[in-house]
Amino acid sequence: MNTDNKKLITLITVLVMIIVAMATTLILLLVNKGEEEPEPVQPTNGTTISTEAPATEPSAEPQTAAPETAPSAEAENTEALPESTEYVPEITETSIRSSSLGLAPYQLGTANILSGGYAASDGDVCYISENGKLSTYDNNGNYTVLADIECHYLNIDGDRLYFCNSNDNNSVYTIKTDGTDLRKLQNGYCYELTLSGDTLYFSYVDSNNRHYISRVNTDGSGFEQLSQVNCWYMCVSEDRIYYVNYDNGYALESIGLDGSDRRVLIADETSDLCLVEDRIYYSSDRDTRWLYSADKNGSDIKLLRKAYSKHNNYANGYIYCTDKSGCLLRLNKDGSIANTYSDLGEVSYPVILGDSIFYHNPLNEIMRYKQSGEG
Repeated sequence: MNTDNKKLITLITVLVMIIVAMATTLILLLVNKGEEEPEPVQPTNGTTISTEAPATEPSAEPQTAAPETAPSAEAENTEALPESTEYVPEITETSIRSSSLGLAPYQLGTANILSGGYAASDGDVCYISENGKLSTYDNNGNYTVLADIECHYLNIDGDRLYFCNSNDNNSVYTIKTDGTDLRKLQNGYCYELTLSGDTLYFSYVDSNNRHYISRVNTDGSGFEQLSQVNCWYMCVSEDRIYYVNYDNGYALESIGLDGSDRRVLIADETSDLCLVEDRIYYSSDRDTRWLYSADKNGSDIKLLRKAYSKHNNYANGYIYCTDKSGCLLRLNKDGSIANTYSDLGEVSYPVILGDSIFYHNPLNEIMRYKQSGEG
């Protein structure tokens, strides 16, 4: 073999070795990259972490989507409620826990339950469910976590609270106002719990997804299914129960407290009920949502506001509602605008406790606005 052939063979051999070495290096890099890919973080309790938002209490209108835009501004006397953690935040002059609830001459909202009932007051103490805890604050600035419970439809009677426990499929519970003696009164999914006398009225959903207007005594005895009807906006007033029947074209109906004497009061679409003394305030169909009032027999119907009106509530002699953009309005009884709370941004589910308006912002945070002698 001549010298030129030997050089050629040597060159080919070197090239082959280089190619093999490069290929090996590339394979090793790819393998190492795959090994360095971080694994998903697993929870310590062995359950699967979900990226979806947790399920929440259904609104009074299940098909309505949550707002998607953030509020445009925030009023000076509007503040977010502090998270219920183990520490107690510093009490300041502007703290919502150190300020008076101002229940004289202010009144509680008559439709607070239909806005979710996540806050309630007995005049001295405010009870509120937020961040998975049931907490209180009083006029002296004392703040207490009563229980690790997420609840809705808070009702107060003496030294006891009644509510639907979101941690237990919305079953009906009671607890003392000092956080002791927690009891389950009624098992199963319940909503729009309303206390009247010694009886709790609510809508109950059975295992076959059938809805019933139901009641149970405050000691947990005497559970009754009064009427099978898929209803929302349920209000109890004197000797009758008023509601919107989702099985009957959203008609406004009423029944007796024992489930008898069912009446259709307004056959047209209705929503956002609010009962005030001898009048029913309500909105019309879900597109226009004009504000009307009628007497408790469904007669003497009056058009109060020829504009979108939602989350109707009543306190301190005024009607409260939100317009199409989510702006909170305060109306006179004739439907004229008394005040516009545009600085609050987009508002939903207002709960009125004295001079304080609690509401959800588009981030589903509970906010509180303190009225300054407006009532």
